[in-house]
Order: sequence, then C-alpha cells, then structure tokens
Amino acid sequence: MYKYHYIDRIRSTKKSSPLLFGIAIDEALNELVVSRDYKKSIDIYEEMMLEWKYDYNVDFLRRDEDPIAVPEEVLEFINAEYEQNELHHQVCWHSLWYKGHEFINAYIEQILPRMGKVIEVQKMINLKNENGDSIIGYQDVIAELDGVITIIDNKTSSSSYAKSKIVGSQQLHLYSFAEKIDSIAYIVMRKDYSAKGIMRPIQVLKHEANPEVTNGVLNLFDETLGKIQSQEFPKTEIKRTCRNHFGKPCMYFEICEMGKSVQQIENLEKLETKKEIK
Repeated sequence: MYKYHYIDRIRSTKKSSPLLFGIAIDEALNELVVSRDYKKSIDIYEEMMLEWKYDYNVDFLRRDEDPIAVPEEVLEFINAEYEQNELHHQVCWHSLWYKGHEFINAYIEQILPRMGKVIEVQKMINLKNENGDSIIGYQDVIAELDGVITIIDNKTSSSSYAKSKIVGSQQLHLYSFAEKIDSIAYIVMRKDYSAKGIMRPIQVLKHEANPEVTNGVLNLFDETLGKIQSQEFPKTEIKRTCRNHFGKPCMYFEICEMGKSVQQIENLEKLETKKEIK
C-alpha cells in the first residue's frame, strides 16, 4: 500500500465516510472533554457533518446505511425528496448524523463521569530513531480515567473490539513509550444497533503497556523504514485483510492481486509526479 500510495501516487477519487465521520466525532469529543460544554461540542459536530451532506463523491461502507437510526418522518421526507442516485447517500449520511448525536450523549453519560483531569488533547508525538527517521502521531486524549492518568484513543466501529486489540496496539504502545505513561485505553462507540434497535453501551478497554510489545513495534518500524529505503515492498501474508480492509476490499486489490491497470479500475487515478522544489 505504501508503494501504490506514495511512490506510484495512485489514489481514490472518492472520499471515505469513516474518515469524515471519525473526524467530526473526534473534534466534537475534543471540545467536550476539555470544556464539558455540550452545545459547543454538538455545534462542532454538526458543522463538520453538514460540510459533506450533499457531497455525492463520498464512499460509504455497507453498514453505514441503517434506516433504523433515522426518525420515520425524516426517512419519509428523504424517500420523497431525493432521486435514486442521491437516495443511498442521504440515508447513509442521516444514519451517521443521528448516531453521532447519540455517541456524544452517551459519552457524557458513560465516560465523562469516569474522566477526571484532562492533561492533553490531540498532542503530537515525534519519535526519532538513530538514523533521524521520525514516527509522528496524534494522541486523542491524555486524562485521568478511573483515577489513573491514561492515554485514550476514541474509536467508532461497526463491532466490539477484542481484548487483543488493546493488548497488541502498536499505536497506543508508541504513545505510551513517548509519554512514559503506562495506562492505555480504547473507548469504542459501536455504529451497529442491538437487536432491539438501540445503541450499545460504549466499550472501554484498558490495559497496561507491555515493554515487549513496545520494543517489538519500534523494531518493526526500523525494519519497515529500512525496506522502504531499499525499495522492498512485500505483500501482506494475512490475505483476509486484502478483502476486508476497514469493512471493504483494499482499494488496490484489483491492481495487486488481479493485475489490472489504474485505467481499468473505477474510482482510482494516478496523480502527476510531484515537481522538484528548488
């Protein structure tokens, strides 16, 4: 994927709904944990969501379309107002719109009472190795959670996280190493409703960072950077991830596994080579 994205400069012409929705939720929760101001948080969320309400170049996941999340009268209006080519977008967008409001309300009820002093929000880390290569990341929240200073990552997901997600989290172990904070946590808001049609409780996965995992991640980054520099780009050995990359096949699947050209694949394009800046 690195080679196709950064070297061959092959990109999707579509925008990603999980990315757009995730950014809106992140920005709203950043405001919420700092100010505890519900109205400001909702205003930020709604402003960011409205930016792509009529952007029909957004690529939704299959599970984004969830009419049960949309009030019946709104759904009736959508079905009457929009043409077929716009209908799917509007149902998906409204499904996420209403779920986002539920997430923020649930966060207030279930998470804020457990969260004490907030240390940092969206803090950047920049870890450099001996060769001067950098690993850059942004931490959602560093705050007291259940009385313990914890590095917290807020997630939206279509399913619950297994315990192994936090135990082996490369991302959170890097943040733990950078900040010298042992306690790490995922806060997971599920986009799928229960059988009764209600939002599921927010999942909180907490763990103590494991130095062995941290060392393994740091070594993996050094190894990966070395392969990039020597132009080695092996395919993943976990083939199921090729067909299920964040809920759908990897955008490069047809190139990588089927030998197609960019021109043969819908919604992919090759960008012009960057001009050298002198």
